[in-house]
Amino acid sequence: MIFDKLDNLEKYAEIFAQAAAVIRRCSAATPCGRIDIDGDGLFAKVEEYQTKLPEEGLFESHLQYIDVQSCLSGAEGMHFLDISECNAVKSDCNNDYIVHTPKTGCHNYIVVHPGEAVVFFPQDAHRPQMRTYRGPETIKKIVVKIKCPTPN
Repeated sequence: MIFDKLDNLEKYAEIFAQAAAVIRRCSAATPCGRIDIDGDGLFAKVEEYQTKLPEEGLFESHLQYIDVQSCLSGAEGMHFLDISECNAVKSDCNNDYIVHTPKTGCHNYIVVHPGEAVVFFPQDAHRPQMRTYRGPETIKKIVVKIKCPTPN
């Protein structure tokens, strides 16, 4: 997992530079939906929703894609931990979506604001859409999906 300022993403790799460029072109006014960049190899989704309490959210991971997530408006809490610390409880291979439950109550927590980005790799179970210290709020975010070179 990587959590950093959006301005630093270019330092990681060219593919993250492409993700940062897409994120920078978007704003809170960007309509929700899919943004095609390079077919299924690189695309983005803009979403808007109300943040949730932890008991309302699910830990998820993806085998085929790396997620680069950034808020366009509002602040979003995200819990995360390694998938080795979870039990997979549901899988949808067609949509590259695995639901996990942590083996213990321990996990990490970050708050993502506009101008920041977090990168989740296939080994990172993550629970997005969490409320922050600001309480419930409607956020708009972008998730850039980068196809992994080989599925894990």
